[in-house]
Amino acid sequence: MNIRTPLIFCENLRRVRQQASLDLPGTARRAAMDSDRLRALEAGTSDPSLSEICALAQALGTTAAALVAHDDAQAKAAWDKEEIRRLERAWSSTPDLICVIDRDLRYVLVNDAYPALLGIPRERILGTPAGLLLPAATFEREAKPRLLRCLGGETVEWQGWFDHPRTREQIFCVCRFMPWTDPVTKAPHVIIIIREQTAQQRMLENLRESEKTTSLLFRVSNIIAGSGETEEVYPIIRRILGEVIPTEHFYVALVDHRHDRLDFAYVASDRDRDLPPVERLSRLAPPLSKDNFGDFKCGNLLTEVIRTAHPLCVTRKVMRMTGMACPGALPEVWMGVPIRVRQEVLGVMAVKQFDRHARYAKKDMDIMLSVAEQLAYGVDRRRTMADLRAAKVEADRANRAKSDFLAGMSHEIRTPLNAVLGLADLLLASRLEPEQIDYLETIRDSARHLLTVVGDILDLSKIEARRLDLEDIDFDLSGVLRSTVKTFGTMAAKKGLWLNLDLSPSVPRHLRGDPNRLRQIIINLVGNALKFTESGGVTIRVAHAEPATKTKVVLRFEVTDTGIGLPRQQSATLFNMFRQADASTARKYGGTGLGLAISRQLVELMGGSIEVSSAPNKGSTFRFTAVFAPGRPTLKTANIPAPAANAPADRAPAYILLAEDNPVNVKLAGAHLQKLGYRLSVAQSGVQALEALARERFDLVLMDVEMPGMDGVTASGIIRTGGPADHPVLDPDVPIVAVTAHASPEVRRRCLEAGMDEYLTKPINFAELAAIIQRLLPSQGKTPPAPPPAPSPVAPQPPAGPTDTSPHNILDTRAAMERLGIDPAGYAPILAVSAREIDKRLELCRTALAQGNLADLALHAHTLKSTTSTIGAGQGAQYARSLEHAADAGKLDEAAAHLRDLEKELHEVAVCIQAALRQITTVKPAGPPLRS
Repeated sequence: MNIRTPLIFCENLRRVRQQASLDLPGTARRAAMDSDRLRALEAGTSDPSLSEICALAQALGTTAAALVAHDDAQAKAAWDKEEIRRLERAWSSTPDLICVIDRDLRYVLVNDAYPALLGIPRERILGTPAGLLLPAATFEREAKPRLLRCLGGETVEWQGWFDHPRTREQIFCVCRFMPWTDPVTKAPHVIIIIREQTAQQRMLENLRESEKTTSLLFRVSNIIAGSGETEEVYPIIRRILGEVIPTEHFYVALVDHRHDRLDFAYVASDRDRDLPPVERLSRLAPPLSKDNFGDFKCGNLLTEVIRTAHPLCVTRKVMRMTGMACPGALPEVWMGVPIRVRQEVLGVMAVKQFDRHARYAKKDMDIMLSVAEQLAYGVDRRRTMADLRAAKVEADRANRAKSDFLAGMSHEIRTPLNAVLGLADLLLASRLEPEQIDYLETIRDSARHLLTVVGDILDLSKIEARRLDLEDIDFDLSGVLRSTVKTFGTMAAKKGLWLNLDLSPSVPRHLRGDPNRLRQIIINLVGNALKFTESGGVTIRVAHAEPATKTKVVLRFEVTDTGIGLPRQQSATLFNMFRQADASTARKYGGTGLGLAISRQLVELMGGSIEVSSAPNKGSTFRFTAVFAPGRPTLKTANIPAPAANAPADRAPAYILLAEDNPVNVKLAGAHLQKLGYRLSVAQSGVQALEALARERFDLVLMDVEMPGMDGVTASGIIRTGGPADHPVLDPDVPIVAVTAHASPEVRRRCLEAGMDEYLTKPINFAELAAIIQRLLPSQGKTPPAPPPAPSPVAPQPPAGPTDTSPHNILDTRAAMERLGIDPAGYAPILAVSAREIDKRLELCRTALAQGNLADLALHAHTLKSTTSTIGAGQGAQYARSLEHAADAGKLDEAAAHLRDLEKELHEVAVCIQAALRQITTVKPAGPPLRS
């Protein structure tokens, strides 16, 4: 600094202060300076700083130039130059880029950071046009407008990513343009301060990206978790993913292991539509190993992602170099990520870009991979649910098939059991040798046991299929319990055991529920108790389990015995299917192990529970609860099988109409009813039954449920309404008993709703039938008369008939007679009737098939199946069964093929029937002729 500069400043400072009439302390306070410092400056003993000059000028109301101005221009220039150098030294100490731009947009001042950054000497920078840090186009478009605004007096902020002038790397800079006026020339200038914040900005952007990715994944996760179908989430995922990466062309392809291919589950692109699946996927994407990791023979981007289970980003150039194909239109860049859960690749999610300058960054791939992982859980969940649904459908189908099979087998077994039990009862009513009686009783007891087993299996199938429904009817609890005691009275007496009933007086007599299922439970428990008790007896106790209300009655039933008991560990499994106490139980006492399991299920259906307390050699107590509603008194009592009472000889026999289309069942039922002394008329369909009831009065109708044309349920409903308008029935209130092989609550309910009075299942227990008839018929002259005297003993005759040597037993007469329990004399009329029935039904089958009437075809095939099975034509019955099933399924061509097979078989059956009839020399009628 020139030696005169402090003197000039001192003089000007004193002069201006005196002109402003300010003392030294007051001036120091205004300039925010210490008084001693100001005194030293006025004395010239210390050089002022630029900031002190400016502060004093402001305090004295003048300018800094006025304080340093002098007539000597050289001294002023020296002062200005020295101050500028001091300012430059201050600017150069900062890493920020600082420069001053004049009104011509030229550099007039730059700090040391400029030459260091640009690699250009300061002399070459000063005076040159601004814009050395930016490309010319960017300067003209972005920087120049901002500089012009700043020259107009506006402070401008600007920040963003820029290319480094030398390395061309991306750097983030914050720029501040501030207007400044030269205090001497008064010319406008711009002070530019540029600060690089690349590291801070990258950190901030990474944080923002992380927050955005987290939010994005959270949204995707919520959508996938809340959506039932995966197809619904694909467009939503595409839209969300499109917030961070281009998804104009978006694809999802899923692996189909069943068909060994890759299917496009979702395609959103205007370039690609209806992309075909990638076939033979297992060959194109074999399991990855160290030997084939670098093998690109598969030639497909999708399968390569599946093969490696890694994301892949490929440009068009790389595709051409490697020969890898991209499904659909060829893009500039393709990126795909695996949809992977655990170690399994479920598919591929991919995006395309067709812009020549398009590219994807690593962060794009990471985000897309994270989204694919979220999607994988949705796809896996849907696949698992689909597998579970398919398994459930298959299980339900198998369960239905099993239930249908068991129901069908029950029907098929009950039908021949009807003949076995019926004929056994007929033979036992005749005069026989003791040995013959013993044989027949064994046959009857075995058939009844088989019938019980069939019933248990049918109940089990319905319980497992959840098709077992309880009835809701009024019943007499006392009657149910006493009938059960009466049923087992003989068994208990034979073993020398007591059987007691302890019914609490407070228990209501009339309840509403299912009496038959309640009886079934008690019979199971009492039967088991008597089976496993050798001395002592069994007691049945019934009491309230909780106080009764107006709408609910909860009872506790106990069956206590003094039998063998069982250990505690065996009690836990006693109610499981097919389980007994131990292996020796079945060998010693018999049984299937189903009774208690079915009882438990029935108790639970009744809203209760069942348990057992027992100890070895101390007996057992089975307890169960059941929930009922209060009932009303009913005139009907329980169906208790009882022998028919003999009527006085002067009373007229009851007249019964038997509606049945199966000739064999007609003969069996007719023989029993006529043996009991009833008059009988037969109708072979519901229509014939209506016609008969319009012509004559009957005391009772036995109505088969399944008949051609009009079934028994429909016919009963018409009877109850008075019959057809043109032929009304004479007695709409005639008692009707339903007879069917379908022992199910659904069929029973249909029958009762149609107005039928009773329900009897096949095989018919003719003692029970006699009791039902006796109960339904009025006592005035309608009870059955005494049966006729039994015939004289007849020596048993060996079954006669042709010996069939054909490979598939065309007609096994010997087996048929043994199964029916009849001799050739009883078999001959059944055989003759069956021959006529087969010819008739076969012709009806041909007609129904020609007309396409599959319903009639199934009905006639059903009758043929029953008829051929009864007479011993086993293969014919099989063909008839196949024909029935095909007709029920609506398979016309298959039914035609089965009918051809049946016709061939029945032709041979007819030949065998004629041969058998010729060999039977003596044919005795099975009973009195039936009126039809």
